[in-house]
Amino acid sequence: MRKNKLAWRIFVVAQILLLLTVALTASAQYSPKVAMLVQKLLLGTTWTYTLDTTRPQGTEAPSVLDNFIRDDKSAFGERLNVDHIFAETGSQFSDPDTGYHRNIHFFSSTNADPILGVTTVDGVDELRYTDSGGTTLTLTSVGTLNIASADLLGTLENNTYFSAVDNAGTGTVDLIKANASDVAVIPDGSETATSAAPTADADIANKKYVDDEIEAVAVLAASGSTVFNGTMSVGGNFQDLDLSGTVGSTSALVILEVTSTGSDMYAAKQKGANGTYPQRAPGAASGFGTGLIDFEANNYGEVIILTDSAGVIQHGYQNIADTIVVRVLGYIAK
Repeated sequence: MRKNKLAWRIFVVAQILLLLTVALTASAQYSPKVAMLVQKLLLGTTWTYTLDTTRPQGTEAPSVLDNFIRDDKSAFGERLNVDHIFAETGSQFSDPDTGYHRNIHFFSSTNADPILGVTTVDGVDELRYTDSGGTTLTLTSVGTLNIASADLLGTLENNTYFSAVDNAGTGTVDLIKANASDVAVIPDGSETATSAAPTADADIANKKYVDDEIEAVAVLAASGSTVFNGTMSVGGNFQDLDLSGTVGSTSALVILEVTSTGSDMYAAKQKGANGTYPQRAPGAASGFGTGLIDFEANNYGEVIILTDSAGVIQHGYQNIADTIVVRVLGYIAK
């Protein structure tokens, strides 16, 4: 019984309000704006002016028709003013920019409407986008797209190249992609900007650098270049032998072939390194830190010696009367 009474009371109140709305709208002595305000309060309308296709009716007094015409203009202007410059100034839409886009709202039934608009950066108007979460992204910057690499995340399909327009403007050039194994891949034939050598361990090395490194550690045949042919100026001591004309002014590991016309001790070492010249006499100190050959007359031997950074070694022979010939068979240099 109580529920029926409550329902009846609600129905009665609703009818009274509806009758009030109709009365205010139909009355010639009230402005239609009053009716619009009542409808807004009752129905929750977001607009100040409604577009009612049922008004004016044929029974409306001619004296109120101009009110409907003005209100329809205001209703259109109110809606256009959401995305356009269409503000009503007094009784006119007199702004010289009337009609220009202010923003573009995209409808969302579940979230705030995304908005495309313009923002001023350093005196330049740029295009901006605000998503439904309120995050704003400036899309342009002084005539170019203002999109950071992080903003592109997820926009490319896997195993699909990101590309650029080619020089002729008739095609595209593949730049980079994430392959099916989620590894960054650049196309065959890609180049570094210059042929400069990489400076960090993680840098990409260009072909020139790799070729130079391979050449730097290759064993280079010296075609038996003779680097010494004569007698020693001092017996039993070291003297310089410059190999830079063959191996270059750099550190090199050289293979030397040495011949002698006599029978004595030949020794060689890196210039600047520790080493003592050997003594052949029984009980004498042997050569330490040197490459040694104990000759019989007109025989030969080979030693492997590291040059200093200028391509120089030191060598010596006891008997200054014997002729010594030294040839470089090969070397490894950087």
